[in-house]
Amino acid sequence: MTTYNDLLLIVFILITVPCFTYWMGYRSGEKSGELRVYKDIHDKSHADLEATPSLSDSPA
Repeated sequence: MTTYNDLLLIVFILITVPCFTYWMGYRSGEKSGELRVYKDIHDKSHADLEATPSLSDSPA
């Protein structure tokens, strides 16, 4: 059975880890506080979508 100290540690970790990651993203200048890794993946996926020609761009 978990003790009271174990429960406090679990609650402390569950609260501080998301707040710390949000703060790190916010401190580096991200508007929504998202992490830079996710932003890079998001930008790359958009760049790939823009690089692939769509059907409307191809000449008939």
